[in-house]
Amino acid sequence: MNLLKKLFCVDRAANLPKALTGFCVLFLVLSAASCSRAPEDPAWFQSTTSGDILTSTQLGERINRTDSLFDLFDMKREYILRGGESEKIMIALDKRRDKLTEAADTFPAIPDKLDFLGWDIDKMDNNKYRISCYFVVVGKMDKNWIFKLLAKVDEKHAPMLPPENQKGRRMKWQVFPKTSIWDPGEHKILSELVELQPIPYNIYGRFFLWPEGKYQDVFSYGWFADPDLTTNPPSE
Repeated sequence: MNLLKKLFCVDRAANLPKALTGFCVLFLVLSAASCSRAPEDPAWFQSTTSGDILTSTQLGERINRTDSLFDLFDMKREYILRGGESEKIMIALDKRRDKLTEAADTFPAIPDKLDFLGWDIDKMDNNKYRISCYFVVVGKMDKNWIFKLLAKVDEKHAPMLPPENQKGRRMKWQVFPKTSIWDPGEHKILSELVELQPIPYNIYGRFFLWPEGKYQDVFSYGWFADPDLTTNPPSE
């Protein structure tokens, strides 16, 4: 019997008080709505149809198919925040992360202290982008290093920058992580939400100490332009 037929039968039920009839209708509607257990925003470890936790085998396969350290970082964080309790899954996430880390090219962002492993740029909305960098702590730091993110443009595109940035032809942002409390072996992601014009940018970053004025070497993403743009990045 479908929901419409059920409602019709309740409405026609003999000698039922109106208040009770209303309660029955509400109960049936709520029951029908709860038949689908699919979550509106399923976690990566949930079935998109039932909302149930996937089996260990299914989760292991999904983890081992993941080739991005950024994705693995987000998967582990989501698993913890959503109440994941399986030690086996946590171990599988760490094992896959460590395998990708060993295979990655690294750059000494802060020599003997912090290795840089890669970039990630996500378009958020309109002209806003989240630029992220992945790091692994390899040594204890006694000071809080400042991370400077820079994006330089070609000379012909300088007029599209804010007036105060046109002469230097670059945008810059600073992130202030508490690097002095980072422990060796930890994996860290530093991100900045930025606004970019529809032009190519040469993106790079570096760490420095202030007021000491000590700067580490630059690590570069290279030229970035929104895939929807028609303007090609300048040749190297």
